[in-house]
Amino acid sequence: MVEKCLESNYRLVEAMAVQQVTGDNNMLLIGVGNAGGRAAYYVFQRGSLPGLRICAMDSDADALQKLSGLNTILLPEPVDAEAGVEVSHPVLQAALDAQFPTIHLLLVVTGLGGRAGCHYTLETLRYARSKKLACAAIVAMPHSFDSPELHARAETGL
Repeated sequence: MVEKCLESNYRLVEAMAVQQVTGDNNMLLIGVGNAGGRAAYYVFQRGSLPGLRICAMDSDADALQKLSGLNTILLPEPVDAEAGVEVSHPVLQAALDAQFPTIHLLLVVTGLGGRAGCHYTLETLRYARSKKLACAAIVAMPHSFDSPELHARAETGL
């Protein structure tokens, strides 16, 4: 699965870097996970701000297909943090590497109840911190009627 994601996403990342790199594109809005991707798509549909690039990242290919016209990045399913295994995310790192040299501000939107949203949001913010990049994150917490598992995951991520 990881190899399949790597192969298709490296081509996409290269295309994103070529299409979007101009002197005026200095902000990046990333929608992470299903909820974050839909929020990013909403901004994309309404017309974005000058200098704002928008993309969505998720491990659900079907959800990404619904975001037509938006740059999307398919990520591998996240490994549970409870497993105690440190996992490298080459797809995520390649996608972010293609964007980071040209941006000055990273905006992340996500829902913290889902596995991909919670896991990859934290990885994205850690990566941005390592690059000393200004960041802002807007997170949605689970609804009151959602399962206790989603609430626990969101609390841990927050």
